[in-house]
Amino acid sequence: MKPLPRRTFLKSTLAAGIGTSVLGSTTSTWARPKGANEAINVAVVGCRGKGSSHIRDFMELSDCRVMAICDPDQAILDREVAKLKEQEHHVKTYLDARKLMEDDEVDAVVIATPNHWHSLMAIWACQAGKDVYVEKPVTHNVVEGAVLLKAADRYGRIVQAGTQNRSDDGFRAGLNSLADGKLGKILWAHGVWYRTRDSIGKINGPRAVPATLDYDLWTGPAALTPLNRVQLHYDWHWQWKCGDGELGNSGVHQMDDCIYALGIDTYPRRVMSLGGRYAWNDDGETPNMHLALLDYDEVPVMIEVRNLPMKAGVDYPANLLGRRMTNVIQCEHGYFMGGRGRGSLFDLDGNRLEDYPGDGGRTHQQNFLDAIRKRDRSLLKADVKGGVLSGDLCTLSNLSYRIGHAASVAEVQESIGDFAHGQEALASLIGNLEANGIDLGMDGNPLTLGTWLDLDKHGKPSADDRSQMALLESIATPTFRKPYSLPKIS
Repeated sequence: MKPLPRRTFLKSTLAAGIGTSVLGSTTSTWARPKGANEAINVAVVGCRGKGSSHIRDFMELSDCRVMAICDPDQAILDREVAKLKEQEHHVKTYLDARKLMEDDEVDAVVIATPNHWHSLMAIWACQAGKDVYVEKPVTHNVVEGAVLLKAADRYGRIVQAGTQNRSDDGFRAGLNSLADGKLGKILWAHGVWYRTRDSIGKINGPRAVPATLDYDLWTGPAALTPLNRVQLHYDWHWQWKCGDGELGNSGVHQMDDCIYALGIDTYPRRVMSLGGRYAWNDDGETPNMHLALLDYDEVPVMIEVRNLPMKAGVDYPANLLGRRMTNVIQCEHGYFMGGRGRGSLFDLDGNRLEDYPGDGGRTHQQNFLDAIRKRDRSLLKADVKGGVLSGDLCTLSNLSYRIGHAASVAEVQESIGDFAHGQEALASLIGNLEANGIDLGMDGNPLTLGTWLDLDKHGKPSADDRSQMALLESIATPTFRKPYSLPKIS
């Protein structure tokens, strides 16, 4: 059978508040390999920034056709339609993604919405019999990822995560050298993303929503509250309702790089993070200096993001061994440094041993199409399972921070203890803050020390302190606003 027609899909989902799975067969015309001359019809949802790039990138591929775009902001739709018309390319347009899911001509959906929509929309697409490319972070809470994985399996969908570094040839070649044991046993991993940003500003009252935007559709499963920041678009990253801070925005690449490099496909036994939002008095809620520690017994992992400059008065960020966005995999006899665009092996004295130039993962979209055409999930460089894990690890790190408390430097040092490279990473972070004139004393702007969260094999977190556990449960239990409820997948 073909995917469920739009009327059937709408009736099945809306009648249950999008809260139950679509009934009936899930086998579509895509359950068999696609013919060599048949174009894959792609629709892009969320077209402002990354989605606009996806429209361009998929249009450049010869074996697909961008045939529809969707965004709840009519102005953004009009902008993209105008650009496409200049190329004599015409597309269907949708404001509501649910209407798009009913379109039987759409074979695959590319999701580049705000974070809080990623998993839910990917689940809807799977239910509608469509393959999915979903941007990072795949998850926004600790519940929806497991449902998405069930949906991908239940409906036989090809689901690729937008963590394109896994498709970078240089990165992959360098990791193969590590796997071959060229540098001996791996000791720890440290991923960093240092990038300066500005304050998002502070308002005195709710802002007007742009007249071209359907704010209910934009908000979707999140609480429908007044707009409480200067800029609607993009700055949602720095508020918990829809975003995941810099850790989930950019640091998720480093998180995914590290677990991929180490061959990790499980949750750590515990996680903790620390940091704070410094130098800005604004409406942002998320930390702009943030260090996460993931306690994998064999190979500890540290992920760090920073948004302040290297020191007061300059406009460039700090660096780790000369690089601002990279991963260091420390081994017995040297280290690997790399990620997007390149990788290198060094000895313990910092002498370069080998270089592995890469392309930044430019073949990532093509890899998605190849897997669709052959109906083979094993071909995916970034199957959704890895994307769910890296997204969840960012969420869990954020949860640790959100139930944390103001602490002295000595208390933070004690909490980290002998965690691999943790004390060195903390010292570097503190040095960067002090270079920006930040007073970390208890009467100044102390660090927020997150709680060590113990995790079970499914990633469910718990805390020792009863009051902390109550707070954790209150913010870790997601609510999905009707009719944008999370489906139940059997």
